[in-house]
Amino acid sequence: MQSREISKMVDEQVPTTEAAVEEVVTAKASKSTSSYNPAHRLVPEHHLLSDEETAEVLAKLGVEKDKLPKIRIDDPAVKYLASIHNTSTVAPVREGAVIKVIRESETAERFVVYRLIIA
Repeated sequence: MQSREISKMVDEQVPTTEAAVEEVVTAKASKSTSSYNPAHRLVPEHHLLSDEETAEVLAKLGVEKDKLPKIRIDDPAVKYLASIHNTSTVAPVREGAVIKVIRESETAERFVVYRLIIA
């Protein structure tokens, strides 16, 4: 690198790593659900399970609901499911509900995980 380029970087005061990370995190956090695209190839499938399906899965896996990996109710995927499933009389997307996440994988082809919705 030429000394002129180095002095230009110093003059411009290139941000520190912490500042750069904070800027990226803030930018990502400010994105709204409207930018969530469930059809994007990197977004795994999310399916809301009924109470009966949840009971079957927990029995099959031999685990308690609170031992499942968690997903926050304000996660864009959960918000998207809520916009599809929630009605004025029934609110199936709620804290304590379980979501089935199906990820495509080059090695495992399809990888399924269940996540508990938390506040």
